[in-house]
Amino acid sequence: MLARLDRRGSVLDLVGDQAKGLARDLGPADRRRFDDYLQSVRDVEARLQADRDHFASRPLPVGAADLALDADPQARRDDYFRTLLELVALALRNDQTRVASILACGSGHEFFGEWPGVGPGTHHRASHATNYATEAERPKDFAFLAGVDRWFVGHPARFLGRLRDTADGDGTLLGNTMVLYGGGMSWTHNPSNLPMLLAGGGRLGLKHGRHLRFNPHKDARGRVDRAVKAEETTVCDVLRTVSERLGVPAERFGDSRRVVNELLS
Repeated sequence: MLARLDRRGSVLDLVGDQAKGLARDLGPADRRRFDDYLQSVRDVEARLQADRDHFASRPLPVGAADLALDADPQARRDDYFRTLLELVALALRNDQTRVASILACGSGHEFFGEWPGVGPGTHHRASHATNYATEAERPKDFAFLAGVDRWFVGHPARFLGRLRDTADGDGTLLGNTMVLYGGGMSWTHNPSNLPMLLAGGGRLGLKHGRHLRFNPHKDARGRVDRAVKAEETTVCDVLRTVSERLGVPAERFGDSRRVVNELLS
């Protein structure tokens, strides 16, 4: 759209004569509606021009070599995921959005291909193979899962570094941004006791440098881990806490019962 506007100036310039001819054939009420429509087109063009001027003054701080926009998520997992995170960092740095969400690897992508540095196989199959087994019983599957987990955990460091190195007001973009990263299940498709990383947001009241464990839960053999906090805490509680630190009330979000004060400084 912006390139076309550069060539012809305005959509209304292109259809100006036709619009005037049509307006002459309309009754008073229809002419007012038609004028309202033309004004809405002018408003859209004005916003596009303002966006173009804004971003032209803020060139993207990245070269083409850092983005693999055609990376296949199965054949080039590293390039694909790194580019996803790089695009989010760029969008935040240029204030093109305040909220972003990405899917690191869906089941449709992970059934095929090879995991970088780990080898062929699927996280899905290996996770099921270890549900009711010990590491001594299935060492290869446990080693595969550990490798995939290291792959996932290793990627956010570059992304967080981008935010840390970006000035934002009198702080950094990392200090003013909360980054939630993790998985959607623990074992046997169980959506509880999820592994999650909450980074950034130091200027928004988050406290870091700790590993918190919530909710007594059973391991694969049904044994309850008594070394964790007794109160029940859900993902909705975490999301509510994030939302309310941003000034958006979320008391009735999902099954949330509380703000997770253990996350706050």
